[in-house]
Amino acid sequence: MSAVQLQTSGVVEVFVGVGVTVGVSVGVDVAVGVGVTVGVGVTVGVGVDVLIGVLVISG
Repeated sequence: MSAVQLQTSGVVEVFVGVGVTVGVSVGVDVAVGVGVTVGVGVTVGVGVDVLIGVLVISG
């Protein structure tokens, strides 16, 4: 997993990551917020993950 992070004015952080996953992945995801989401998944094969996000920090 390689990631490139760019920071601008200390408030907005832009991150771009590209990764390649080969093999078996077993994960359990739990998210608590406005609702509660619980998931269990199994992934087998070859995948390419691309993550592009913008994180804005207020205050």
